[in-house]
Amino acid sequence: MRRFVAFILTVIMLIEMLPKMAFAAKAVNLPKNSIIIADRIYTSSYVSKFPQEVNQFQSLQGNENKIFSIDAQGNITDKDGRAATEEQIMLICGRKLTLYSDSPDDQGKVYIADGSGIFREYKPGSTKYGYITINTSFSAAGSGYNLVSVVIKEIVGVPNSYYFVVSDSSTIDPSVKRATNESFTLITNRDDFYINLYSASGDLVGQGEIKDVSSSVTGLPVLINLKTYSLGNIPTRVAGNISNLGLAATDGEFLYYVNLADGGKIYKRIYMELRSIQ
Repeated sequence: MRRFVAFILTVIMLIEMLPKMAFAAKAVNLPKNSIIIADRIYTSSYVSKFPQEVNQFQSLQGNENKIFSIDAQGNITDKDGRAATEEQIMLICGRKLTLYSDSPDDQGKVYIADGSGIFREYKPGSTKYGYITINTSFSAAGSGYNLVSVVIKEIVGVPNSYYFVVSDSSTIDPSVKRATNESFTLITNRDDFYINLYSASGDLVGQGEIKDVSSSVTGLPVLINLKTYSLGNIPTRVAGNISNLGLAATDGEFLYYVNLADGGKIYKRIYMELRSIQ
């Protein structure tokens, strides 16, 4: 009980004291006046209202050393009060953080680390970010190279994803793409990877980057920067429409076509449904 009270008092004291201290490292998007324990972010008001829940979580084996604080100015410190960075948070607590807040509008928010170790907020329906969860498998291929296989286990907020490519270079060849339900394999001696996602019609829909991955990992979150297009800027759609005499076109998600049997009215069908019929 004494340990429990001491922890909560320490958390609250740190949050109140940190604004008076100057640190170089600041949080970019992570909420201020908060405590990070493992893969959770707790606002100070949530800690005050639910201290026992917070204490029980930090008491779990391994979590006691995964603690960071963010003050009112966004300064980040570790559990010993030393200046810290978002990249350190990512390396110690993981690439995906979930917010615990007493505000219904903020409760459950998700933050995913980008390729630079900066956390970005993911919002459902966002036109800027989505994320995927991958499993990686490493095996020695000789001469310092590894055979790396990547499987996508989850796609969140990246519409029209149908193919993907993994590369150890920012220059990616889309011709080697695989379906998102398949594995992608490459031989490399690097530990930084780039991932592109494509629609069924071959349009680039999102790009992600992960660094310092040199061993097999399960459930690794990867932030995806969404790519947006105007309908007039996609050559594959224009070419597809021309090849069908202007009677059909696709945006990768839907097929739009002229139904001559219904007086030339425009119909819309889900593209994936048509693929499964063929």
